[in-house]
Amino acid sequence: MLRLLLQHARPGMEVAMAIHHPGSPDVVLLREGAALDAYSIPHLQQLGIHEVWIRYPGLEHLVRYVDPQLMANYRSLTTRVGNVIDQAMVRNTVEIDFYACKKALLSMTRHLAENPQSALWISQVAHADKPFVRHCGNVAALSLMMGMRLDFYLVRERKTLPAGRAKDLTSLGIGALLHDVGMLRIPQAALDRYNATLDTSDPEWRTHTALGYDMVRGVLDPTAAIISLHHHQAWDGTGFPERPSLRGGTRPAAERDVHVLARIVAAAELFSRIKNPAHAPGSSAKALPSLPTVRALKLVLQEAVRKKMDPVVFKALMSVVPAYAPGSVVKLSDGRDAVVISWDVNAPCRPMVEILHEMEPRSHKQRGRVIRVNLREHAELSIVATDGEDVSNDNFEPAEPGEFDLLSLYRSMENRAHGDLKQDEAEDVAPAEGGAAVEAVHEDEPPAQAA
Repeated sequence: MLRLLLQHARPGMEVAMAIHHPGSPDVVLLREGAALDAYSIPHLQQLGIHEVWIRYPGLEHLVRYVDPQLMANYRSLTTRVGNVIDQAMVRNTVEIDFYACKKALLSMTRHLAENPQSALWISQVAHADKPFVRHCGNVAALSLMMGMRLDFYLVRERKTLPAGRAKDLTSLGIGALLHDVGMLRIPQAALDRYNATLDTSDPEWRTHTALGYDMVRGVLDPTAAIISLHHHQAWDGTGFPERPSLRGGTRPAAERDVHVLARIVAAAELFSRIKNPAHAPGSSAKALPSLPTVRALKLVLQEAVRKKMDPVVFKALMSVVPAYAPGSVVKLSDGRDAVVISWDVNAPCRPMVEILHEMEPRSHKQRGRVIRVNLREHAELSIVATDGEDVSNDNFEPAEPGEFDLLSLYRSMENRAHGDLKQDEAEDVAPAEGGAAVEAVHEDEPPAQAA
């Protein structure tokens, strides 16, 4: 399987995954196995479909990165958020079918748990016809993907809840879907101004967080509703809105002042906004085209941006967003075309690739010798283009080993927790001055009586 931009597709290529209408996700335009032709390619482009998976002998194993059921659940979620947005545009309220939405979310998280790799292209493959709906759906999908990886962190950050409830992602998914609903209540002049400048310091635009919270408060679970208010809060305290201060006035909200679910959505929203500048109501994807993922990630790595994110959540973001996702067609610095077949979070821009002798799919016998290159082992090679766009200046390397590795962080936190537990045990049975061990006396237990 290859993921191609439609502009690179050719008549005769077979579709490896069904193509759905971006405005009516239940409508199938081309079924799996259908052949592209001179009519269908431009027609799909006119509908706003830019990418397609095609069959390519020898690359069938890449199907593990594409779960049709997961894509269907994603389309269901984006359809629902589109309906909610349409209602909210004419009424100052939010109405949502919680049962249906929760059912789709639970099904989505189940598929993510069974095969987390299948979500790598979810936000790119399942388009919505409106940039604002696409943004809300992408933020929800990305937040869920991050939440699945952060289950240990959710338990640590939500200590007042039982572990099972702490790891429940329903509020995260619903809150992420509706995080920007307040944008629908901003005056049109402010929206036009924002879409022209993308200036997040605009005071009128900033009111969308409070407006959104007022719309969903009492409708959503309180934890989901607070995401609307706090999804622009920053770990370094530079976000908005500020919190009331006990001393009067307001104060910045920083670090753990902000709920962990809001921190996850804030990181997902920030990345989505960087990758897809057209994300607000009324924005134009033609005027503000999407960035290659590797370029968006490099911008996220800038200190001014990175410090806005919870450091643990940042690692989760890097663990679920590959710079070059499997199935992507890339060009190497030696001029050869290749397809990405696997990636490593510790070397995001140096994936394993398979050389494409030619773009046209051929049978196994016609393909010739399979050549795979692990770019981690070939420092002289690099990726210079993807989807026809020059990315030679966008590649990046970890500043230190494990910089992007969430699993390593989890292990270190677990070891630290075990170390703290052992230290506590050692303090409970500490040597007395004379060298003999004495039994610790706990406040809730009476001291032992002398014999």
